[in-house]
Amino acid sequence: MARASFLFSVCLLLAACSSGTPDGSATAALDENGDPLPPSAADGRKLIADWLETRPACAPFFNMPWDVAVDSPVERRRAQAFTEAGLLEPAGSSSFEGPVAPRPALRYAPASGSEQYIRSGGDDYGGAKTIICYGDIQPQEVSIESADPMVRRATLRYRFRLANVPAWTKAPGIKTLYPWLEQRLAEEGEGLVELVYRDSGWRIERAAPPLVLDLRQLSH
Repeated sequence: MARASFLFSVCLLLAACSSGTPDGSATAALDENGDPLPPSAADGRKLIADWLETRPACAPFFNMPWDVAVDSPVERRRAQAFTEAGLLEPAGSSSFEGPVAPRPALRYAPASGSEQYIRSGGDDYGGAKTIICYGDIQPQEVSIESADPMVRRATLRYRFRLANVPAWTKAPGIKTLYPWLEQRLAEEGEGLVELVYRDSGWRIERAAPPLVLDLRQLSH
């Protein structure tokens, strides 16, 4: 383990003891015992950059189409704000079941051109049917922690900032509803991913989205 620790330190200082591969893994040489050398800082930067390239900052959103009760002024105001920001558009009427009679509702759907912001969800967001995206995640500082080549696992910690934050986040109605949003989008954040050595390279095994601002809530 002393030898592995020494090699790990040397790799971090050189920051280039192995190279990245296009599939998002980082190739790694083996030591005299057949264990992989720990990922370097350069490996970590490439791994997280490749991983984040296809994973913008997103969060669960209202299922589309979104039915908003006519008798709910809070939800109607929120739907109107997203409509004025160019993300939603009216799509007719609907209704909810009520204790005595159906509750009338207004239906909203994604507006034309909003496809890059309102998308289908998935397991990364608790199974949410619809997600809303508000920028690209760009890694800043990257470090490798808890590297254990014998069990072929490591942890990658990184700092990040958002880039390409869309104009809709600054629309007047959005800023009124979410006065905290602009600051949260400008803050530097931190994320963790688990690395595993598999198929001759270090790979990101699992990770939660680093910044999930659920706009179904009015405060964070």
